[in-house]
Amino acid sequence: METVYLKIAGITIGIQSEVLGVIKRFVEMYRHYLRTDGDACYATLTISVDDMKKYIRKEKLPFDENSSTIYSRYIYSSAYDPISKRAHLLTDLDNIYPVSEEYLMKWFSHLCIENGKLLFHSSVVINQNDEARIFYGPSGIGKSTIVQLSENHHVFTDDLSVLERRPDSDFCIYKTPFERNKNAVKARKIAIKGMYRLHQSTSDSLQKLPAPMHTANLLANVWNLDFNNKGYELYHRVIERDFGNTPGYNLFFMKHSNFWNLIS
Repeated sequence: METVYLKIAGITIGIQSEVLGVIKRFVEMYRHYLRTDGDACYATLTISVDDMKKYIRKEKLPFDENSSTIYSRYIYSSAYDPISKRAHLLTDLDNIYPVSEEYLMKWFSHLCIENGKLLFHSSVVINQNDEARIFYGPSGIGKSTIVQLSENHHVFTDDLSVLERRPDSDFCIYKTPFERNKNAVKARKIAIKGMYRLHQSTSDSLQKLPAPMHTANLLANVWNLDFNNKGYELYHRVIERDFGNTPGYNLFFMKHSNFWNLIS
């Protein structure tokens, strides 16, 4: 069984599989996050291969309590034990690459929450004073457009990053290998000036959100392993505690740089 170690946002994980091609793919695609030492490994994912169709015919999957369908064609079965920090993923050989990468994101999101961190799908721009504005919403809403319209800011990401509240009440932001640009960048300490739920509109306007609505918006935007009652409670607790008091807004914008006049 081959094993590769990755360190993402300060969390070291091990990925092991008897399918050598899977390990080689992670080594190639995630090379900027590779680690050779597994002593500080927080959690381990084992990826195995089986004929998933036989389980479908029996209408029962091996890890029935936490089995899911990704996309319309891919079936997998998975289980994660939060005590031993071991996860097991079972899928078809033909689909092992896309399933493994998709599951890794969702599993890592759960590991982040266990460590008081948040894997978040957003665009993040930072000014020269390390003040960050975070824009989020569903695909196609305008996150990449925000990046193009933020000429006077450093673009940290327009995809998936990890946010962590620090003991001094500031935040730290980390790059992840789940973005299109997989280069590793040093973590950055920031002050969050605003978190903006994007809405396309025929006019620009800004709506300040009360804390409960802001928390609900953030919850709807996270990558999660599962949202059963226990999983929901864990995400809700961390988001409400660490991010519920950050400035939250609904930003209605016309995909034009005029929106900066509202939020600056």
